Amino acid sequence: ALFVVLRNNAAQLPKRTNIAAVHLIAFAGIQVALGISTLLLVVPTHLAATHQLGSLAVLGSALWLTRELKFLAK
Repeated sequence: ALFVVLRNNAAQLPKRTNIAAVHLIAFAGIQVALGISTLLLVVPTHLAATHQLGSLAVLGSALWLTRELKFLAK
């Protein structure tokens, strides 16, 4: 849903907000791919650890986007 909104309103968003949203979409996609591959390969430790680290990237980019959107309202 974020991708569709971003694609339709990209010209209306400030550059930093657009970059934060793209990062969130990218990290979420990587996180999904890591999660699926971790399960398919029967949970190898290095892949499971990478999946856990990916969650920090998703959280960080979500916080960044939230901060950018907070300043957008003002």
